[in-house]
Amino acid sequence: MHLGFPIRLHPFISSVSADTALDSMPIAIDPRLSFGRPVVLSRGISTAAIAARIDAGETVEALAADYDLSLVEIEHAVLYERVA
Repeated sequence: MHLGFPIRLHPFISSVSADTALDSMPIAIDPRLSFGRPVVLSRGISTAAIAARIDAGETVEALAADYDLSLVEIEHAVLYERVA
């Protein structure tokens, strides 16, 4: 039952224009995924987990390979965590 509340939110990232397709907005906040924590939508990986691994010294390329994500998805996840 939908009571007019948002089902899924895509955080605004300033480098993404308002008319950009949802495919280029990889971060989502959805109460049905990961208890509403922000995730990379294509794989359901927590943005916090990605940022923590970057903070630990891992490279964007290594994380992209580990999670089977694009470099852009990794960069969006880290950017979201830095500004959130």
